Amino acid sequence: MKTVYLVMVLTVQGVNFLPLGRAAICLQGEYLVSGSRPVLDNQITASSVWDNHFSAYGPASARLHTTANLYNVGCWVAGINDQNPYIQVHLNGLSTITGYALQGRPNMTDPSSSLYGCCRQFVTSFRLLYSTDCTSFQTYLNNTGDEYVFQGNHNQNSVLISGLPYHVTAMCVRINPVTWVSNDNKSIALRFDIIGCSI
Repeated sequence: MKTVYLVMVLTVQGVNFLPLGRAAICLQGEYLVSGSRPVLDNQITASSVWDNHFSAYGPASARLHTTANLYNVGCWVAGINDQNPYIQVHLNGLSTITGYALQGRPNMTDPSSSLYGCCRQFVTSFRLLYSTDCTSFQTYLNNTGDEYVFQGNHNQNSVLISGLPYHVTAMCVRINPVTWVSNDNKSIALRFDIIGCSI
């Protein structure tokens, strides 16, 4: 007697994810930050912002493919003295989280800007935290119970899309940078999205 296994594959932006784990099965994931039902800017928050200049460096600018202009650097940049930096999104509802998309800081291409040509900044690894009530957060763990450190970008412009080894349920998700590349070795900058399905 043959055993037949039915394998369901989730495809987002051309990347296939196998739905595994501890949450409702998500068959057609989408971007939960800036997809068909985007969150409001005030639903994206952060532990700190460079020089407390929210209009130029704030988390509302951390959506994928945001570009720099004279008034905004086109990404979130953490405060320089932040010892536990993170960016957080409060999703539109409880969701099954299946993956993430990450991008670095865009170059300033306006020659009239004092930041013209700046800056080579991107996150190379991070931890992911999640919560169903946006108050008590759990760190995503590996199969031995240790904190899972996710791969980040290798450059500032490409979008890295990756699935989670197992899916989780969350209302809020945090990206907590662990390592990064920066001109001054201090500044953390990123653009992002979370992939999954609303429940």
